[in-house]
Amino acid sequence: MEMVVFTTGSRRGMAALMVVAALAGPWAARASAGPAHVRVTRAPGRVVLEVADEHVKIRKEVRADQSIATITTRADSLVLTVRRGALTVSGPWGTMAMGADAGAAYDRLLVVLQRSDAAARARALLERVPDGPETFTGQSLLLTRLILEFGTGSTAALAEHREWVAERAAALAGSSKAVPTVARITWQGRGPGDCWDMYSKEAVRIADDFAECTDRLRWYEAHRWTGCSLIYAVRAEGAMAWFIACNGGVPFRG
Repeated sequence: MEMVVFTTGSRRGMAALMVVAALAGPWAARASAGPAHVRVTRAPGRVVLEVADEHVKIRKEVRADQSIATITTRADSLVLTVRRGALTVSGPWGTMAMGADAGAAYDRLLVVLQRSDAAARARALLERVPDGPETFTGQSLLLTRLILEFGTGSTAALAEHREWVAERAAALAGSSKAVPTVARITWQGRGPGDCWDMYSKEAVRIADDFAECTDRLRWYEAHRWTGCSLIYAVRAEGAMAWFIACNGGVPFRG
């Protein structure tokens, strides 16, 4: 069984996640195989990431308005779509859409992710991706893993992404200059590095909102903690889609 990992945040979140941690399956443990190779295909307005092993295939397409992660095994399939602030999960059992106010629907999401062979094998494979969140490839696949980990009680992917955000926040604070705090963002004349910097600032705002969302939760409010995490993941995915559109579909790294 995988150890539940926590980063800076509330002990209430720890207790809440332990409600579902005991349900983690054997595939929640980190795989012992070697690094997973990611194939990246770039085209105007989109990027396709593909990674596979003998058990599972993951194909993730990121566009300016949505991301679609398709996961397939011999026994199962799962499609995660993030669009306009909502997560849609599809599989052999049907389709469910979840927004910020999904409420009791979180129970169903947890059950689906816990029982899905595709979700379990994809989590194990994504843990083997060597790219970190400092690259587009690493970060995009990390966000997919973050969603899949809802079913295990693990916060490893969330912790990794928040650690990167904290590092970016420190770097941005150290390089800040006297500029207007509110500006109209235009893509014309901006390079990929500018797009990444703007995305980094948005990632910091998302992390701050997550901290505020979880600040007053009680240990038994597992649904609300999951809701805060889901909002975090969906907003971060949306920001990455904006990053694709900002630089014309060709990430400068990863």
